[in-house]
Amino acid sequence: MLGILKRNRIKKLRAELAETQKLASHFYKMKQDAEERAFVELCDLSIRMGAGPDAAAKTQQGIDILADVVLNRQYAFYLNEKAIQIYSQIFLLEKRRGTHDREEWLNEVVKKSGWEVVSSELPLICADLIEEAKERLSDG
Repeated sequence: MLGILKRNRIKKLRAELAETQKLASHFYKMKQDAEERAFVELCDLSIRMGAGPDAAAKTQQGIDILADVVLNRQYAFYLNEKAIQIYSQIFLLEKRRGTHDREEWLNEVVKKSGWEVVSSELPLICADLIEEAKERLSDG
């Protein structure tokens, strides 16, 4: 009886995980759209005000424009963290134990639950790091 309950619980968690990962991917993809929309709206606001973008960003309307970008990004991060927590529950049920150390947690839980979602974000999030590495290596 316990085996059936455990399998049903894992099945429900896997469905919840899939839905959460799907939502997280969607919000990561929408991040670029939100940033582009905010860029255009901030430029328009700046022109209407006759002030620079930094001054426009400090107005209530500017804050509202930029808040959409920040909230979209934070929600994507939240969903990815939620996926990690769900997968942690699955791991615990399947392995009948928690992780032994930080490395196992990273490799067996975090990467397995979040990799698909964030892998498309690596070039964008790490662009500066990649560019700095290229510069360092080209300097010899």
